[in-house]
Amino acid sequence: MEDVRSLYKYAADHAEELGIDADRIGLAGDSAGGTIAALVCNGYEKEKLIKPCLQMLVYPLTDADMGTQSMRKYTDTPFWDSTYMSLMWDIYFGDQNKGAFEDKTGCALKDDLKKEALPMHNALPSSIPDTYIETAEFDCLHDEGILYGQRLEKAGAKVEWNDTKGTFHGYDMALDTRIVINSVKKRLSFLRKHF
Repeated sequence: MEDVRSLYKYAADHAEELGIDADRIGLAGDSAGGTIAALVCNGYEKEKLIKPCLQMLVYPLTDADMGTQSMRKYTDTPFWDSTYMSLMWDIYFGDQNKGAFEDKTGCALKDDLKKEALPMHNALPSSIPDTYIETAEFDCLHDEGILYGQRLEKAGAKVEWNDTKGTFHGYDMALDTRIVINSVKKRLSFLRKHF
């Protein structure tokens, strides 16, 4: 996350040199990349950065709570599931938190670590960038993407939703399918509104 924050700061600070508009820099990511984009967006005021003009979060990881309905239900879906999710969090948070996710009933992390590392627990900035959230129906991350978007809306953010049906995490690798073509059109439409 620090690398992305540093790159964002560099792009904003050197906008003229790079030939870009510093007020029109957005952040986007899918899966763990969505986590990083959300963390940088949530921390822009605290870090004294220019407000991103948007954030695009495609099936983002926003919480380490293994207790959502989709997390409990999708334990063996293609490409990514809650079994991998539990292992990933153990690796990400290191030995001091090993096993915190094994029972898949919730997150046993300390509150200060949650507030720093998980978008769902970050303090939100006073002005949240316009947000696009895309979720996949059969993804263990589905519910946390929805819950995060609802949190942003409740805080006053403008959120554009694309809750895809019949899809799983990483579904957009099948580029020539109708659902992917439609999702790409929705993503581009959101981007065109801001660029």
